[in-house]
Amino acid sequence: MSNKGTSTTNNANNVLDFKAGDGLDVAYENAAVTYKLNADSEQAIADAKTAAQTVTAKLDQINQSVVRAETAAGKAEAAKAAAETSATNAANSRNRGNRCQECGSSSQRCGRNRQSWCSRS
Repeated sequence: MSNKGTSTTNNANNVLDFKAGDGLDVAYENAAVTYKLNADSEQAIADAKTAAQTVTAKLDQINQSVVRAETAAGKAEAAKAAAETSATNAANSRNRGNRCQECGSSSQRCGRNRQSWCSRS
């Protein structure tokens, strides 16, 4: 039995057609059918990687700015507290400036402490 006539017909009908979906290419390499990303897909991945690196760098900059802002806020709070303390000390000094350091009176010059006021003369 010979099947030569039908073998030719069989070979013509037994064709494998390899296709790839969007973003893929089909190639025959190293005795195998290989599916690869096409150039557009590879470029899209490269662009996405670059965008992710840009976002990461910007987030690092934002985090550094937050740290600087928090540091500045802490220094501002400390400066505010120091200013309030200075204002209180100045008010206390002004109020004590006309009083005797010994008796606290402010009616006339103290004979003992000539820089303060005192009713004891």
